[in-house]
Amino acid sequence: MTGLVAGAVNAALVLIFGMPAFVATLGVMFVAMGATLLYNGGQALTLANQPAFFFIGQGYVGPVPFVLLLLLATTAILHFVLKRTRLGLRMYAVGQNLVAAELRGIGRARYATASFMLGGLVLGLAGVILASYSYGASALATGIDFLISALAAAFLGSTLNKAGELNVVGTLIAALFLASLSNGLILIGISSQALPGIQGLVLILSIALGVIHKRGIGQVLIF
Repeated sequence: MTGLVAGAVNAALVLIFGMPAFVATLGVMFVAMGATLLYNGGQALTLANQPAFFFIGQGYVGPVPFVLLLLLATTAILHFVLKRTRLGLRMYAVGQNLVAAELRGIGRARYATASFMLGGLVLGLAGVILASYSYGASALATGIDFLISALAAAFLGSTLNKAGELNVVGTLIAALFLASLSNGLILIGISSQALPGIQGLVLILSIALGVIHKRGIGQVLIF
């Protein structure tokens, strides 16, 4: 529910006040981060005796982690919604070419709002899984740690299809690659303090690849 509300706020900032989507979502993220840190006073809020909740992030179904099953199910559902339903295709149309979408009678407000709220719902689910995995809320703003990785995964994943568009499956593959890269660097002795810099380089390279790919198919803008 909190994720849906955050998505609705982002949609309002973009559609009513005309803010760029990236600026609006980033601003709301920092506001939410500051509010949570103010609420918990910078202290970790841990949980105990919540086996059903902890199962979400730590449980197993046989030898398979339950969180992996959640990941695969969420990926499949999102891929179907975005690629096989009218809602998803119209969200893509509004995001990629608003003028052409409006000429076809596709209203921006409805599908942009749906896009923001769907994104908020997925991020809310991710927050629940993270809290379950860590026995509660962290005292630190752990979400910021995933920001660069998430951006890099999205843009790197967009280079895996011919259209060069952001997509769920490509993002998943890129995210798994980046996670494996981070773990591998730590295993070979690279300091964890150097990882943000390396992730930043990966982000720059992924955006550069995306720009090159889009120009190759006749597009210029990536944001």
